[in-house]
Amino acid sequence: MITNKDLEKLNEFHRTQPALTHVGERKDNANVGVRLGDLIREGHSSASVIGTWDFDVDGGAVDVYSLGVKLPKGALVKGVYTNTVSAVTSAGTPEIDVLAGATVLASIADATALSGVESQTVTLVKLSDEEYLNFEIKTAAATAGKVEVIVEYLAP
Repeated sequence: MITNKDLEKLNEFHRTQPALTHVGERKDNANVGVRLGDLIREGHSSASVIGTWDFDVDGGAVDVYSLGVKLPKGALVKGVYTNTVSAVTSAGTPEIDVLAGATVLASIADATALSGVESQTVTLVKLSDEEYLNFEIKTAAATAGKVEVIVEYLAP
């Protein structure tokens, strides 16, 4: 869930950036603000990466697994989604962290409860370096499962 503190950070970011309308006219952010149809900031576009953790390929020990895709330096992460291709099973309750390098983007308290496509609570973060998308299994090993992880971000 995005908290009020997260929204304050986002609003502060927008207040410090010049806004352009869809026809390229400058707006005075202090007096006009952002309106429907305005570009928030010229030069940024939405992008996403998809990585897959697969027990049959990667195993399921308590460990950090690289999903083989990178997020670019300067990316502003705005969404994390999971698509459970096959259910995660375990003798315990495995917790999952979705990471950019070592930075937590989202935490999942019980991976065995994942099903279908789900939006995860995201920690808003701007990456200072290019980072691999990682999948960390914590607290209990997984015994089966396959999960696609989709990270949506504003490209630098």
